[in-house]
Amino acid sequence: MMNSSVDNPIDRAQDVQRQHSEPDSHPEISRPTEFEHFLHVGATNLSEVTEICKDQQATFAQVVERRARQLPELPSTPFSDTQRTNRTTPRINSTTASARGSARNTPKRPDRSGSTKMLRSFLRGDTPKKRGHEEQVKKVEEALYAVENDKRAELNQLLITEQVDVNSRDGDNHTLLDLAVMLNHTGMVRLLQLYGGVETDKYVDPNARKVRLEVILRAKQIALSNLMAEIEEGRNDLYAEHERNSRICERAELIYRKWNTEFRKAGVPAAPSSVKIRVSSPTGVTLSLGPVRDHGKAIVTRFRVEWAHSPDFRDSTKQFISSIVKEFTLEGLPKGQPCYFRVASLNMKGRGPAVKSQPPFVVPSSWHELADTPDRLAMFQNQVAQVAANMDPTAIESLPLGKKAQKFGQGLKPTKAVKRGLYLTSVVYDPTDPSRILAVGGQPPIIPAGPALSPQDMAHVTQFIQQMSLDWSLAREMVDLSEEVSTLQARRKVAEAVCCLQNLLGVADIGSLYHVPIQEANGATIFVAVTAMTAADASHVNLHWTPYAEARPSSAASPDGAGPARVLLGSMGTIVKYGTGCGEHIEPGLYLAALIPQSTIGGLAVTVPTNQPSALPSVKIRDSCNVSRDEWQFIRHIKVGGDKERKGTSTHGSDLALRIFERAPELLQAYGLDPSQAGQWRLYAEEVVSLNADACMLIIVPASDQFLTETRYHAESSDDSQLLLSLSWFEMLAWQQLDLATARLYSRLWIKASNDAVELQYKGRSAMGSEAASFKHKAKQAQESADTLTAAWKDAQYLSLTVMHCRKHDDPSVFPLETIKRSVRAMPSTPAAAAAAA
Repeated sequence: MMNSSVDNPIDRAQDVQRQHSEPDSHPEISRPTEFEHFLHVGATNLSEVTEICKDQQATFAQVVERRARQLPELPSTPFSDTQRTNRTTPRINSTTASARGSARNTPKRPDRSGSTKMLRSFLRGDTPKKRGHEEQVKKVEEALYAVENDKRAELNQLLITEQVDVNSRDGDNHTLLDLAVMLNHTGMVRLLQLYGGVETDKYVDPNARKVRLEVILRAKQIALSNLMAEIEEGRNDLYAEHERNSRICERAELIYRKWNTEFRKAGVPAAPSSVKIRVSSPTGVTLSLGPVRDHGKAIVTRFRVEWAHSPDFRDSTKQFISSIVKEFTLEGLPKGQPCYFRVASLNMKGRGPAVKSQPPFVVPSSWHELADTPDRLAMFQNQVAQVAANMDPTAIESLPLGKKAQKFGQGLKPTKAVKRGLYLTSVVYDPTDPSRILAVGGQPPIIPAGPALSPQDMAHVTQFIQQMSLDWSLAREMVDLSEEVSTLQARRKVAEAVCCLQNLLGVADIGSLYHVPIQEANGATIFVAVTAMTAADASHVNLHWTPYAEARPSSAASPDGAGPARVLLGSMGTIVKYGTGCGEHIEPGLYLAALIPQSTIGGLAVTVPTNQPSALPSVKIRDSCNVSRDEWQFIRHIKVGGDKERKGTSTHGSDLALRIFERAPELLQAYGLDPSQAGQWRLYAEEVVSLNADACMLIIVPASDQFLTETRYHAESSDDSQLLLSLSWFEMLAWQQLDLATARLYSRLWIKASNDAVELQYKGRSAMGSEAASFKHKAKQAQESADTLTAAWKDAQYLSLTVMHCRKHDDPSVFPLETIKRSVRAMPSTPAAAAAAA
């Protein structure tokens, strides 16, 4: 009989491991150290393991023999330089020698490490993928240990460093959150929920959890009993497996006992203290959930949201959400149909009673559904698209620029002194330090843009610059404008100045246009663009960073009237604030805005905050910008004395109306107005004004006896936090926030159509016969396109219509805010309050 130590492969593997010989030279290299190593190849007992080891021994011998035939025979003694040069070979560290490329000083030996490692990996299964898997398994075991022992700090370290997935599972397919819930570790549950942990879906039913835990425990106990029976029959090789399964069974039994203890003590939780619903989009409803007052001695982990089209909740739809969610939006609801909601809390014991929402139902809809309310954005987009379809495609698409366009503006350079005429500059500030600007000669780069113009021509050039400021890249397309027509010549000079600034700064966008041109004392008119540029981006610019408070012009006034731009430098602080405000994006939500117009000789002007000149002074009413049909219908039906016969879903607008009334004094106080007069201000109820895709506003205006009572020569503001912008320019800024792509398309089409109209009219007067008639016909078409765009732009200016309505004393779309207080019947917040009201 053979020795048992030789027949037992486990003992032989351990004997091999204790020896320190080279692995490739030992015939026992393939012997395993653990039985589990052979499970992946189908081995079920030690006899099969022995056969596998013999097969691996034979494979190993074949590989060694084949490699010995292919590789050259190694020398018996190390090769040294003494055999050739009689000099001793210096000792060099192998790493250093490799790094210095010292192959000439070291013996060239065949590199067998690669094949040896491959063979070792093949025989032992020790691959990088397997090592990574083993490390991941170890991290998961650490996370499971931390959850079972309520060690939140250790688990937080594993999660925050992303060493383990928050939804990792144990051998029984339980997630980390499942274990924390079963053990009722409150802090651990909240930690895992914050990291995005989820529970097993089937555990919404507490009986399903109980049955599964009992089945898992019973299966482990049966498997352990079967192992013990085999050991008693003489299977001594199963002791290690029995010990391992015993630990697994003990863990499952401990988890079951702890869960059972917590389950017996727990009760079903109470419902959320409040459930408020509102329409957030034409097909969406937002639920705001209050805190749960009683968890039933087991932490609440989910809410069940149920909605239906009938108050008895027949054919209802259910959805489960995490208990850390305080506000939840359901999308994809049927438009125009009432939706009833109720919510219940869930813990390990089960589901508690449900509470109905307040109001009981809402109708997903939008204020646009009312037939007499216009959608200005859609109207403007359609009109611009129609004009674009009728024009030459080259007017819409940006074609590759030729060499002439690329060199456009290189003939100009910044001037140190300005005199009577037209100029263009770009104020470039550092966003990390707005007090610094890029300057040359102590002032921003000022580029000549043409001679002084008559008031009428100046108005046309101002309109052209405002249109081009939407997309400064249009300037290079003006290179071919005719210089024989004064209007086109003035536009070409302005475009050339823009290209000069683009070349100087190395950018196509030279910034937002300042709302008014700077008028110097010597008659110079300076149009100012303002933009931000970091120091790293400006490293290639041949300008210097200078604090604008210390900026001083390097020249004095000359006899011909040329002098430094002193007014420009004095306005630099306001200009930089204006530029930073133009870059601010309006946050999503519904706002209440105050329209404070002033009548001037140059037209209407409006008050705007300096830190956000593209929006009226406003306060946020709520995070959702959508106004439902019922809310809008309620507001529009408010009249003096209230409407006693109001019925139906329109009562859902009372909450919005109350918010308007409550936030109005805060809005007035924030902008230095008397909050006690808020009831006298009037709400413009003709439309909800869109600011961007996710923001809208409702407008209030002063009382009728205080609205546009006088006309001033210039609109002025004594508050540095406010600016007075012309109504037309404010509309332009607002459209850049609302739909920049459409505004840029409109600008491109208008400039193209107006340029073509002027140029074709000139050619028609110079030509004769049929050619003249053709030019005049094309000029007429171009002028019609320009007129259509101008009319579309006029219709898109919502503030002009607002002012027109507010100037009327008997307009039904405008009513005092104090009417809201008399008209709104607030809903009782509790059943007791409802009983008292009855």
